[in-house]
Amino acid sequence: MFEFFRNNQLNANGFFFNNTGQSRPVLKQNQFGGNLGGPVRRDKTFFFFSYQGTRQRNGLSGSSSLTLPRLTDDRSRANLGRTFAGTRGARGGPAILTDGSNINPVALALLNTKLANGQYVIPTPQSSEAGVNYTVSIPARYQENQYISNMDHQLTSMNRLSFKSTVPGFGTT
Repeated sequence: MFEFFRNNQLNANGFFFNNTGQSRPVLKQNQFGGNLGGPVRRDKTFFFFSYQGTRQRNGLSGSSSLTLPRLTDDRSRANLGRTFAGTRGARGGPAILTDGSNINPVALALLNTKLANGQYVIPTPQSSEAGVNYTVSIPARYQENQYISNMDHQLTSMNRLSFKSTVPGFGTT
């Protein structure tokens, strides 16, 4: 029998998660199983069975670190104008006016679009520092079961009958 486990108490937090004040992403992993085998009939028939199960919740695989513009929850033209006054787009274009009157209405609508849970589609940064200012972790779930069985029977000293079965692990998320 065996067990391998990993959990949040044994894991360190990543640099960007620490930098933005976020807790470490969940990472829980259990791999367990065992083997059993032996004779059915002495010197004639033998069996072997093996099982391994895996259960995992992994927030590291679904984590992102972003550098977002200095947005706040006030995404009005006036506030965006004050925050980004004089800023030009990545490809040039006119600078944003201090009153925000020249901000494209489509861009303004995108900045103010919310998800069903009330969060902005383009999130508000978690930190006001330069560089990476937003981190998120969305845990993925994974479950897998693997089975191996084997039966051998000695018919004669020259002939053997074997049966082998393997059910590969089919993971689910």
